[in-house]
Amino acid sequence: MRRYEAVLETLCCPRTRRPLRALDRRQLDRLNAAIARGDARSADATAVGGPLEAALATPEGAEVYPVEGEVPVLVAGRRIVDAGTPAEPVPPGVEGVLKVWENWAGRWTKIQPPARPIAEEITAFEAYADAACAGAGRRAPRALLLGVTPEIATMRWPTGTRLLALDLSPAMIRHLWPREAARDAVVGRADWRAMPIRDQSYDLAIGDGVLLWQRYPDDFHALAGELRRVLRDDGALILRLFSKPERHDPLEVIFDDLRRGRIPNSAVAHLRLGMALRRDLASGTRLSDVYDAWHANVPDEHKLLPSLGWWPEWLGTFEVYRGLDTSLAFLTVAELCDVFSPAFRLAECRVPSYDELGMCPTVVFKPKG
Repeated sequence: MRRYEAVLETLCCPRTRRPLRALDRRQLDRLNAAIARGDARSADATAVGGPLEAALATPEGAEVYPVEGEVPVLVAGRRIVDAGTPAEPVPPGVEGVLKVWENWAGRWTKIQPPARPIAEEITAFEAYADAACAGAGRRAPRALLLGVTPEIATMRWPTGTRLLALDLSPAMIRHLWPREAARDAVVGRADWRAMPIRDQSYDLAIGDGVLLWQRYPDDFHALAGELRRVLRDDGALILRLFSKPERHDPLEVIFDDLRRGRIPNSAVAHLRLGMALRRDLASGTRLSDVYDAWHANVPDEHKLLPSLGWWPEWLGTFEVYRGLDTSLAFLTVAELCDVFSPAFRLAECRVPSYDELGMCPTVVFKPKG
């Protein structure tokens, strides 16, 4: 049995929301022959890395999605179409985000808390998951992980949980999806704004820092709507945020703290700079502005290193942002509650013990009826 079959009953076409089934061998052979002749390609005109070992399709066969290894690729632009079909444009903002994560995926071991969750936060996630899945009763609870954060994928899940992780970045899946994830855990490629999941299929959705990469307000509305659609009425949405405090420090204070050794690592520096440089709610923080501010104030990182107490490997992490127009959305908790309010109500907001500035709260949302 292929691992993705454990969640197949909850999957659907992200365009039509029709259920999906696996192609049989004869159908797959015909598809691979069409790909080999050049008669079939991806809807976004990218090449199919065929021949395919598996594919998923709607019952009538109108929508076909590749499976790469054990990873279903359930992105509208990657469905298989006739070669003569006009190519579809990539959704706005996707290319920039994928470029950043292609770079960060290979640097994951250099990323420090709070950019990654610590044990205290994982313990809280586990408690929230237990509470959210308690209503499943005898039914095996289902959990949706937004992204592939290894610390969450490998945490203690409620007994019998079937976990589905969705990430748009193939690099993140390739580098970070842990082999030691739960036996029934499945990872797939998908856009969270158009999830390949049937209505009210999941008891819990959980994500770490995932809102940072969404465009305000359109992506937030789309994501909230999709999460409400796929969660049961008694389910829960649990998110660790990188949230702009109501009061934040200006750049001169941040760099003064840096020179005095008051910023413990580059992750804290990234977050504080990003929050200080937010232009407005809709525009967010442009990554190239973070790069420019850092290098304008720290022209020679290596001279500053002895006073920082940072690992040498942490220097250079700002280079990822050079020249990028991609923006980050540092919303306050109040701003997030407002944009999510048509679909969710805030049930709890917890700030970890290390977070004196309130930059990394964990929030629990409950679906509205």
